[in-house]
Amino acid sequence: MLGFAVGRLVSPTPWRPTNRAAALLHRWGPLAVLVTRPVPLVAETVAILAGASGMGWARCALAATAGALPEAVLYSWAGASVR
Repeated sequence: MLGFAVGRLVSPTPWRPTNRAAALLHRWGPLAVLVTRPVPLVAETVAILAGASGMGWARCALAATAGALPEAVLYSWAGASVR
């Protein structure tokens, strides 16, 4: 959500997509946030773009939470199964 806030501060008015990452976000919206969550650097970039795009806080937070959930469950399972 910090990346989202940075995107809002950098671009107070929504923008039109000008590169591939921005076009992906413009086309897929929250799904792009969800899918890119486990990918280092891409997740942060998409979060900033989401903030700059005018996506709502709640939609981004829900997508980010849903995208981080499988990774968190996997890490929890791995940690609990180590002897």
